[in-house]
Amino acid sequence: MRFPVGAVPTHRVGRLIGEGRACDVEFVPNEVLAMHGGEPRLVAEGWFSARCNGHVIDGFEAVRVARIAIETTSTHVGLGPMELDAAHPDWMLGLAITPFDKCGNKLDSGMGWDAQWSWGKACSAIRVELPNGFEKPANAVRLGPVERGACEIVVEVYGVVTSAVITVK
Repeated sequence: MRFPVGAVPTHRVGRLIGEGRACDVEFVPNEVLAMHGGEPRLVAEGWFSARCNGHVIDGFEAVRVARIAIETTSTHVGLGPMELDAAHPDWMLGLAITPFDKCGNKLDSGMGWDAQWSWGKACSAIRVELPNGFEKPANAVRLGPVERGACEIVVEVYGVVTSAVITVK
């Protein structure tokens, strides 16, 4: 598995057929992975490992992010990928960031709490909905229409910035 430098990696080994036990892996600190407040954080490029039920799991890699993409999901077909409809406040748009390495390969975001989202001051055209119990957006947000207009969304994560314009028709 490949993660961005700066991410909190995560991995779970599922129950195997027979007597195998499932486990949440414990990452082993090294020059690539440091523990911060009991949480693993990738601090440099390179390889790192984990333990599961006493066994070492190798093959995890941390790499620099070259670009991020904003991917969309919509609750309604017929609109553009970055479009909402003010006449339908229940039609939502989900935005999620996906990090890529310099070769264009997708990276695993790990725990996914690293993105910093911002919207312009005059961004009254949309509303941001957070899941119950969440205090801030994660590497994904859910948007709904409020009124006609356009809003630039800017996201920064893993040292890379990208933006998109959301249009409410």
